[in-house]
Amino acid sequence: MVQKSEIIFVCITTLLVIVVMTGIYIWRNDNPFRGTLPRNAVIIFNCSSIEPASLDLKIGDVVNFINAGDAERQISIDGTVFLIKAGETKEVKPTFSLGPASYGYDCDSVAVAGQIQAVSGGQGESLAMISFREYYDSAPRDKKPCLRAALGEEFTKAYNDSSYIPKDVHTAVDEMEKCFAVNGETQ
Repeated sequence: MVQKSEIIFVCITTLLVIVVMTGIYIWRNDNPFRGTLPRNAVIIFNCSSIEPASLDLKIGDVVNFINAGDAERQISIDGTVFLIKAGETKEVKPTFSLGPASYGYDCDSVAVAGQIQAVSGGQGESLAMISFREYYDSAPRDKKPCLRAALGEEFTKAYNDSSYIPKDVHTAVDEMEKCFAVNGETQ
């Protein structure tokens, strides 16, 4: 006689197989990047949808930015600015001027659309994150009042405490992005 637990197990297993097979079918038929992606790939669907959002990269390696969207994109990272046409891949070797650290990259008018964690080739290397103070201090002089206003009352805390995260980080980032946008475009 078949026990109730065996029937439940078979039903759950069957359901899981159906879900997995459906996912594979959708991936194979809807994925514009079927096959193998280049090493260290960053796929840009639009400037608000980038995969992966963060990428670990050894200093000296290249990043393959893939524009999966339908418009040309301007990407800037660590002082390097380049354009990627829709449907194209651009191989970029960032300079990583601060050495091992976290580097945000901009996409069109979206500031810090994604991040690259630059690490040295050695093992056990600690990763230095750039603090808000370093970001603010390196910003152009004319942008500093805007950055200060973007954080409002939280500016002093963010400037003096490198581990501080604003209460509403998304709003703070949106406001800081506006500091670098002119007519909807990054300077």
